[in-house]
Amino acid sequence: MAQGLIEWCQSFTGAALIGQLLLCMLAYAVQRTMERALAPLLYKDEAIPPRHDPVAPAPRSAAAIRKQQTKRTAEGWPVHSFRCTASGRCWPSSARWSTTA
Repeated sequence: MAQGLIEWCQSFTGAALIGQLLLCMLAYAVQRTMERALAPLLYKDEAIPPRHDPVAPAPRSAAAIRKQQTKRTAEGWPVHSFRCTASGRCWPSSARWSTTA
């Protein structure tokens, strides 16, 4: 993996490499912002309990466990992964945005 990344970076010249890294960082920032905004509709824990042991597995809140078991939010909306939500494949075709005006 590291060898492929090094070869990928060497294929760009100075300005192109900086531009590519900037574009990747921007895409990551947009993804993180969308994940935070869509957290109620995703399998994300919105109220993370405090951790006392940094080595132990992270505890999940009761709301996150309920969301995972029922696959619905507290308001009754279906819950999906971020990848499915961003691609638009997890919603029924009637709920997608219409391309015709």
